[in-house]
Amino acid sequence: MSVAEVLECLVGPAPEPQVHTEAPPTDEETAAAMKIYFKSRKPTLRKKDEHKTKTTEALEEVMKAEWPQLSEDRRLSYVRKVREAAARGGGAQQQAPTVLKKGSTVPRMLIGRHKGSEVLLAERGLLPPGSLRGCCEAGKHTSDNKCCCKRLLGAQPDFKYERSALERVVDAAGHLCLFLPKYHCECNYIERYWGAVKKYCRRHCGYSLPALIKCLPIALSQTLEELPEELRDDPNLPVAPLFKQRRWARVSWQYFIEYAKGTAADKVVTAVAALRTKRHRDTSDRRLRQAEA
Repeated sequence: MSVAEVLECLVGPAPEPQVHTEAPPTDEETAAAMKIYFKSRKPTLRKKDEHKTKTTEALEEVMKAEWPQLSEDRRLSYVRKVREAAARGGGAQQQAPTVLKKGSTVPRMLIGRHKGSEVLLAERGLLPPGSLRGCCEAGKHTSDNKCCCKRLLGAQPDFKYERSALERVVDAAGHLCLFLPKYHCECNYIERYWGAVKKYCRRHCGYSLPALIKCLPIALSQTLEELPEELRDDPNLPVAPLFKQRRWARVSWQYFIEYAKGTAADKVVTAVAALRTKRHRDTSDRRLRQAEA
């Protein structure tokens, strides 16, 4: 006898699993589901109409003819979207006002959602008459900041001087929060530390997860006490002590100096290399070159 047969003899046959059946959709839910289907289907119907002769009403008739031909599971998927919207508080047919008046309560369906920059400008009375694009192309912004919604909204004081959650936490701890420029990893000396860590792991991990987990604490070590005894006499120590980190910080500071002079980005590396070779205390030692590799 098998294990299943023994269990059946002891406790009896297993009960049949209960099949969860959803309630049939109402007429309102079906109409709302058809609207969602038409919204997703409309671009495809437009492409098939090569001569652009069909109106929106004609496309809706085509969609209504397609709706009964859909499988029951697919129609039910659109009904679920309607029910999920109703469960979040929006309802199948409920719509929030486009612009909220000052002092009015916020509808539940808008809590935690973005209203859009155009609605925010209209609520503040800043939306100019006529249409206003969402965002201009790079380099085509005007000096009055009224070229697009993003520029106009970003020029408002409460948006312009809004601090992030990270800045608030750092300021509350009594520190100064300064952000480095984006896409300039050479200005952050900790990137050289990560480079040294990754280089050591590539050489000693054997490209296996257990070996990587074992060598990662060694690569992150900053003192000899953190290393195993058998590695303390190794000439190529994977240690990044404080003096080496200070060297990396000085190199990053040299990049700041060159950028402050107005040096082009493609010539900064050459300028920093020339500056470092002329110094009496050169920071381009062998270990630093390995970390920068």
